[in-house]
Amino acid sequence: MFHFIFKKIYLNIKKDIEEQNAARIASHRLPGDVKISTLPYLDSGNEMHRFNIYKNGRTGGAAPLIVDIHGGGWIAGDKDTNGLFCCRLAEGGFDVSSLSYRNVDSCSIKEQIQDIFAYLHYIKNNATALGLSFENAFLAGDSAGGQLALLAYNVNRSAKLREMFGVSPVDIKFKAMALIHSVCYVNMAGKLKNNPVISRLISVPGWRERFTANKITGANFTTLPAPPLPLSRKTRPCRPFFSYRARGTRCTAIRQICCTEI
Repeated sequence: MFHFIFKKIYLNIKKDIEEQNAARIASHRLPGDVKISTLPYLDSGNEMHRFNIYKNGRTGGAAPLIVDIHGGGWIAGDKDTNGLFCCRLAEGGFDVSSLSYRNVDSCSIKEQIQDIFAYLHYIKNNATALGLSFENAFLAGDSAGGQLALLAYNVNRSAKLREMFGVSPVDIKFKAMALIHSVCYVNMAGKLKNNPVISRLISVPGWRERFTANKITGANFTTLPAPPLPLSRKTRPCRPFFSYRARGTRCTAIRQICCTEI
């Protein structure tokens, strides 16, 4: 019963996040020298299966590529959430791509990973037509997008995880990752004006076990937003990554780096 109530309250945060995103995006003035293209990565007719490419109009040919996965608590946001951020990176000489993926009010985290893999397969298989190069490719994500970025990275490296998530490997070798206020590392979510208490609970380590009695195990790993950092271990180390976080936030998850064998 508590699980049902908690989930309902958690999903109500979606409206709060979307209102904040809409106000922020409306205030942005995107630079005119960045060309933005929008395409579908799946022929599903679903608006959440589309992606953007940001290219600096002043540079010719393919540039180093940054793939950005937006945040939003797994329940909000789309390809335009980090539009200004992506434009600024493009102004700096990068090609940038961001995607929409389905939110967990209509799917599970397993299907979110499937969306991300479908997108990665599409841009890799159509790189020439899209004018993209994967010779110097980087992966970025903020908040829940950081969790999904690192999870997708680890899923791609593990045959067992790929089987669990129902995806096939993508031939992309990311040189490094940038995890920005990622849920993988922070131990407290930010305040949301309409949900100040609940928004502080959603990223506390072990909250699902504490409040719902659901432990994260192999059986439900694909349906819960589990911290993926423990999947990176000494025997299969990650690429270099940069974690940007608020002052005073404890990196509790980083101490678990060798704790889980999947």
